[in-house]
Amino acid sequence: MARYQLNQWRFAYEYRYSAERFYDTANLLPAEDQRVHSVKVHRHWDGWRVGLELNNLTDSIYEDFNGFPKPGRAAFFSVVYQPGTAQQ
Repeated sequence: MARYQLNQWRFAYEYRYSAERFYDTANLLPAEDQRVHSVKVHRHWDGWRVGLELNNLTDSIYEDFNGFPKPGRAAFFSVVYQPGTAQQ
């Protein structure tokens, strides 16, 4: 993960790689390697936190369970207010 902060903005890039995975406990049915790229942007001020996350930028389809694909690209937007909290 690479992070960068500019004033109250925080930027992050994350790369996850999973290899040598199997669908079964006996390790007889190998699963495809996973390479997932994600980016995140957050801003903090006066108890507020606003964020945007984009996961699986390449829109690759992977399976954690054989025959059940996970969704591809996903975006998450969040707004959080916690009164009385200082900037973190």
